[in-house]
Amino acid sequence: MKEDIKFLSINFIFKGSGRFEKMSESKYKIDVQEAKEILGVSRKTIYNRLKSGKLDGKKVPTDNTMKWMINEEDIKQAKQVKESVDVVEVEEKISKQDLMNELVEAVNSQNKQVIQESMEKVEDKIDQQNKAIMDLSEQIKDMQEQYQEEIKELKKKQNKGLWDRVKKYLNKFPTFL
Repeated sequence: MKEDIKFLSINFIFKGSGRFEKMSESKYKIDVQEAKEILGVSRKTIYNRLKSGKLDGKKVPTDNTMKWMINEEDIKQAKQVKESVDVVEVEEKISKQDLMNELVEAVNSQNKQVIQESMEKVEDKIDQQNKAIMDLSEQIKDMQEQYQEEIKELKKKQNKGLWDRVKKYLNKFPTFL
């Protein structure tokens, strides 16, 4: 007769400073698969949001791996944001062409803004690079001046050493001096 053995599994989340909290008491109740299904996005998007801090989550030990568990409130808020739509009642009718023109204008306006922001970022990057180039140029100029001074000093020492050797050699023949 075989006995049926049942195991009771209780999941805990490590809270730091040696404290553990039961998962059932934790705000981190939703795993990546559930979050993906609730929000209608890919697993990669969920991981990116966790890494960027847009979603609050913790890695918890499960079996032989670590598993991301996500704050239930964050998922609820993200879902509400995704589902929220502003509805405006319009009393006048608009033609299809006027609607298309307004949409094109809105997209162009948004594109202009994105282009402007991108240009500002590029200009800032160019300014930073130009400053770095100027700093490096100044450093090179300072180093060149330093090396030229060192070369002058070495030449003086070399000439002095040569003159000292000539005098020493000529001292062997006192009649010339």
